[in-house]
Amino acid sequence: MRKKDVEDTHKWERVGVVGVDAGIVWVGDPCYLYDNHERTAMGKTYEDFLTILRDREVDGVAQFNYAQRQPGLGVALYTANGDGSYPLEVRRDVAGRVVEMRVLFEEK
Repeated sequence: MRKKDVEDTHKWERVGVVGVDAGIVWVGDPCYLYDNHERTAMGKTYEDFLTILRDREVDGVAQFNYAQRQPGLGVALYTANGDGSYPLEVRRDVAGRVVEMRVLFEEK
């Protein structure tokens, strides 16, 4: 592996923007937003989701579990500054595959 290839794997690349209107970001597989069985684990309505979020939230972050109670359905977290548009960045490996992502709720 060339030195430049190694250096490139440490760079963050801005790839988009995440719009937030509820002060909350969800990280999870979107297929479960439409799966009735797993959807129940997130609540049947938005108000149900907020109730579950409040019950599970620890320091601004809440793990949501699959209907069978295993973790992994998704994670919800409160943004640092509420509503807004936040840059999303990724870091790629040498083959160009995304290996990390981050949302910048505050830029330095």
